[in-house]
Amino acid sequence: MDKFRLYAGILMSLVIVLIVGIWHFRKAESRVDLLKEAFAQKYSGISSLESTVKAPSGKTVRYKIFSLPDASRAFFFLSSDFAPEVQGYAGAESVWIAVDKNGTVLDFNFFKTQDTPEYEQMVMDEKKRYLGKNIFNGQPFVEVVTGATYSSTGLSNALSLAGQRFHAALGCDGHDCASHNSVQAGKEASKCAHKFFHFFCHLFSGSWLATLIISLFALAALVIRYSFKQVPQWIRFIYLLAVILVCGVWLRAQFSTESVINILKLNFPLSPGIPFMLLLVIPVLMLFVGNIYCGWLCPCGAAQELAGFFVKARPPKKLWKNLRFIKYILLFVILALYFTGINTDSYRGDILLYGSPLIFIVIFASLFMSRFYCRNICPAGAFLSLFNPIQILARIPYFKNKISIFKPGNCDMGIMTFKEKDCLNCKRCNCDGNYRDSAALKGVKLVAYIAVCLVIATFVMMPVLKLNAAEGSSGLQEEIKLPEPALDKSKSFVDALKNRQSIRSFDTSKDLSTQTLANLLWAATGVNRESGKLTVPSTRNWQEITVYVAMKSGVYKYDTKAHKLIPVIKDDIRVNCGVQSFVKNAPVCLIYVAELSKMKDVRDSKEQTLMYAAVDSGFISQNVYLFCASENMATVVLGGVKKDDLATLIKLDKENQLLLFTQPVGYQASVK
Repeated sequence: MDKFRLYAGILMSLVIVLIVGIWHFRKAESRVDLLKEAFAQKYSGISSLESTVKAPSGKTVRYKIFSLPDASRAFFFLSSDFAPEVQGYAGAESVWIAVDKNGTVLDFNFFKTQDTPEYEQMVMDEKKRYLGKNIFNGQPFVEVVTGATYSSTGLSNALSLAGQRFHAALGCDGHDCASHNSVQAGKEASKCAHKFFHFFCHLFSGSWLATLIISLFALAALVIRYSFKQVPQWIRFIYLLAVILVCGVWLRAQFSTESVINILKLNFPLSPGIPFMLLLVIPVLMLFVGNIYCGWLCPCGAAQELAGFFVKARPPKKLWKNLRFIKYILLFVILALYFTGINTDSYRGDILLYGSPLIFIVIFASLFMSRFYCRNICPAGAFLSLFNPIQILARIPYFKNKISIFKPGNCDMGIMTFKEKDCLNCKRCNCDGNYRDSAALKGVKLVAYIAVCLVIATFVMMPVLKLNAAEGSSGLQEEIKLPEPALDKSKSFVDALKNRQSIRSFDTSKDLSTQTLANLLWAATGVNRESGKLTVPSTRNWQEITVYVAMKSGVYKYDTKAHKLIPVIKDDIRVNCGVQSFVKNAPVCLIYVAELSKMKDVRDSKEQTLMYAAVDSGFISQNVYLFCASENMATVVLGGVKKDDLATLIKLDKENQLLLFTQPVGYQASVK
């Protein structure tokens, strides 16, 4: 059995190395134009010019110039081109920024970031705090969003620093920046002030302080570990309590599966801060001393161990021996799902990520099974345990003698020998050697074992359930790449015209397959020629109508060029697509939106523009009618829609996007 586990571990490691290697190769092969990709997130339909400036690094970087409705110019650039050192909670931040000629923030969004999606969303929910502020004038602004301090501070720094540097770079290029002359007057003073501003930005974000604190905890752990033959319980109790309060509650310095993925992606932050310590410094330290994080620096592990101080119960070592391999299997599954692209949300099943309520069940279970989660389930701990066999210092006689005093024969976590990979190096080997389980604990143990099984089952199911639950990803659904249209050419167009009708009853038990959805959207407004033109006519080839697709899994935007669905929101809003009761029964509801920014022409009045939008959307709607008639499907156009409410739900820019009407699609309910 031991040989089987050894070979299985080696095989899993090789498979993970192969998968991660292929991921990096594909990433290198698929490098994209980052500026173009970022611009397309918001302004894909707006014409723009591209220009270049010298960044502070001396490198030539690009930015875009585009026109606002009042015909004035605006600028679009990436913060990482001008302030690459800015850090969020989990590493470097890159934000796309749109500003007018005076430096007023028009819009922005996270572009490339390692931050936790929940933190990003918390910041974006407070977007109005940042809009309208001037980032050219050299005045730093800091907007702290409670619960997402590092992410919000990183965003503030990205906007302010990148804005100043971009404006300074424009100064030599003759652009029409209204504030340019006033800034030039104090150019030398600004350089000096900028250095101080950058320094204080780091201090404010707590990055230097956090680095120092975590370093002191790591140093204290090493001193305690190598100074005592057996660590007194009171010292360890005080130390672990400090870890919980400082590293956990205050700094939130929790290593998780997300951290593992960032390490494997080689996303190493090089500026001081919590990510710098967790992703770079601590792993390098562990190469020399083994897994010092889990036993000494992990807030979750400290909470579990403190729970075990109060109730003494030791499960059979055979039970521990069999359960502890679960964490390695989970690590393998999560990494395989993530790096193959099958489910890039798989790591979010880790309860260490977002303060899941399951943490309280874990701590409760630790009353009866010491460090229950660490020992059996934690995939991040499984990854860190791989550092234990290395321990460069253990090969030096002085430290080797220090380590040799470990005697895990009495370990209350089932460790047989300190050479085991998942030994926490806590040096409490004999602390619990003088007690025996009382008869009163036998019933409690049974309940505890059941609790263990429930928590393990819950945790194992979390990543798996996310494979089929886009709504569980907090608005981060995957893009849906639609298959090529496959229409039945044998069906008569005349028959489609004969069968065309409005049907308002839908079969709730029948969904549209991905292929049917692909055929429907291509028929509605897909590309049918190499020129890029569509299956429907469009005024002056503006192609201004965007089709949003509302389904159970959320709302998506149909990208006609790429023939794919781009996620917009995770919520099922079909009930809001019309005031009629039957609307919610349709598996799909199409929402027609006119992109007014694509329809700028001085020859047209506002009334003419709206008329063109209505006519062009009508072409699409009729194509949908004919498709449904040929496929024995049901559809109806709805004008009875609370358009303002629906536009808010799908996050339309109401100044530049006009919601016209909706069209539910599905299969007709059988007539009884």
